[in-house]
Amino acid sequence: MRRNAWCIGMLAGLLAACGSDTTQGGQDMSGNAGGDMTVATADMAVATADMVPACGPPPSGFSLVVPDPGKKGVGLHTSLALDEMNDPLIAYDSIAPGGDAMASVLYFTRWGRCEGKWLSPIMVDTVHDVIGNGDHQVTIAYDASTKTLGIAYIKVLPQGTVGGGNGPNGTPATWLATSTDNGKTWSTQQVSKHDPNAQGDIQATENPALAMVGGKVYIVYAQGNVQCDAETTCNSTWFVDFTTPASATRTLIPYAGSAIHSRTSAPNKIAVDSGGTPALALFAAPPTAYNTTLVYWRMGMTAAVKVTDSMNNQNDGPTTRLAFDGLKPRITAMLTQPKESGAPLFIASDDGMTWGARTLLPDGINSGELAMSIDASHRIVIATELGGNTQGDATCGKPRTMVSTNASTFAPCGLNGIPTSEHRAVGFLGSVMGSDGKLSLAFYEGTDPGEASTDDGVTYWREP
Repeated sequence: MRRNAWCIGMLAGLLAACGSDTTQGGQDMSGNAGGDMTVATADMAVATADMVPACGPPPSGFSLVVPDPGKKGVGLHTSLALDEMNDPLIAYDSIAPGGDAMASVLYFTRWGRCEGKWLSPIMVDTVHDVIGNGDHQVTIAYDASTKTLGIAYIKVLPQGTVGGGNGPNGTPATWLATSTDNGKTWSTQQVSKHDPNAQGDIQATENPALAMVGGKVYIVYAQGNVQCDAETTCNSTWFVDFTTPASATRTLIPYAGSAIHSRTSAPNKIAVDSGGTPALALFAAPPTAYNTTLVYWRMGMTAAVKVTDSMNNQNDGPTTRLAFDGLKPRITAMLTQPKESGAPLFIASDDGMTWGARTLLPDGINSGELAMSIDASHRIVIATELGGNTQGDATCGKPRTMVSTNASTFAPCGLNGIPTSEHRAVGFLGSVMGSDGKLSLAFYEGTDPGEASTDDGVTYWREP
């Protein structure tokens, strides 16, 4: 009898782990009306338990999430988050079926813990003409406290629609989609505000980023042609507390006495510290000249503070990432100064107000997009899209990862054994560190032009 009860208990646990109920044909599998376990019921339980799939995370290493046969634009602007089980959640843009880029679509997919596979993508929204513009980012986030998924994304409002402007082009606007049923259904709403009488493309928003924690929703985006002071207009960065949309609080991030003249073509990054406070890393640039300044702002600060700058060196495509080691902010960026080799930098602070010296990452790295994550043991992992030359793809793999345990020196091939071919193109790279200390990466992977491959598309990698 004890063995029978143990078998029934094991079955109930397995079915519960997979989200199934414990009934079959109307009979409660946990026992009969009298509470006694019969040998027949136990035997059926054992047989059924043998057929229940093992529930767990995706396997370590690479897996193709969404294929893009023929490189038709399926899986661009990839973004990654993890749920409370450390299972991956992925959002991305794709050209609509049939190849119509003007009808591009935002999709969501996730790992099926008990199905043992990536679930079929679910359409979230039609976003129109966003494919081909790297500034039209997608950012996914997950709030474990409310079990809510969120996606911040760009949606082009066509000319003639509300907010679509009166010019020849539509308005790229920032939107938010949320789901409370594991991504099965989504509700969407516009976040950015636009003058309906202005040229739509002049008021374009770019590079939205999203953080969700403790029931709070925070969004940052850059917007062109926004009034900065009484005399000038400029590109500005908005930070929006969108927890209650009807009364959303909107802040123009100030720096050096006025709102930031932001680099709309450079990504804004948002992260949340261990106390639940959001912070930003972004680029400010003067209306003229070449100097670009990397700045940091945490909610509650009266103005952003300077982290470093380019010393008037021209940087056409700066990029950055922000992460926290507890309450201590860490930033990696591609922002070169004169006579530097072009390698990304790392810079740390204890309080966000005073920043240390620039640490250049190992020589030979041509970064492309950057990603950075930090685990509970203070291990920092920075990933780059490109492997580089001196210690390139053949040595370190691609995406290339560099690891530091002291926030000052980085191993040039930190997680060696990511053997992506040097003929592969990696884009829209993102990383998240799980609570189990395992790093996850997601990105779009494609072959070089002219090369055939069955591996193109949204790709996921999990640390062994």
